[in-house]
Amino acid sequence: FQKAMVHTVEDAIDRAIKIGFPVMVKASEGGGGKGIRKATNVEELKVAFTNVQAEVVGSPIFMMQMCSNARHLEVQILGDEYG
Repeated sequence: FQKAMVHTVEDAIDRAIKIGFPVMVKASEGGGGKGIRKATNVEELKVAFTNVQAEVVGSPIFMMQMCSNARHLEVQILGDEYG
């Protein structure tokens, strides 16, 4: 978990250069469009990372290479001790 997190702007830049732009910066505890930003270059990444940190304070932040021309489908499942 810790190895997958992006901790600083500098860390984000290093990883983005390694995996390639465009990237998505996402707060683990975000949702509904909050705490997620696209960056297509280093300057956008600096702004995106700072914005995500400010929107979801204290949340772990992850970054992934963006899949262009893809659709997003998200399913959330809630359960308790009974199922």
